[in-house]
Amino acid sequence: MTPRYDACTQRVGAIQQAFDALLEALDAYEESLSAQLGRVPEEQAGTLGLALRMQRDGVRRMRNDIETQILDDFIRFADRMIRVKHAEEGTFV
Repeated sequence: MTPRYDACTQRVGAIQQAFDALLEALDAYEESLSAQLGRVPEEQAGTLGLALRMQRDGVRRMRNDIETQILDDFIRFADRMIRVKHAEEGTFV
């Protein structure tokens, strides 16, 4: 492996760990909102329940958007890393 490729690999690993931590935090927050929603008193079910459901749905949408966009970026980045590796090794096809 080349030094440039190794450096890219390390950075991708760090980005992947941060990405996984972000998704885990979003999942934990969504679970917390769902648990709170289950404990809403009947007299507050309308307004508080609605606010919690909207927040939970927003977290779900954000997670899906982030996951889709970042995974697409990872795929493009991986392709570039492979091209750099092959170019540096002189085996570019």
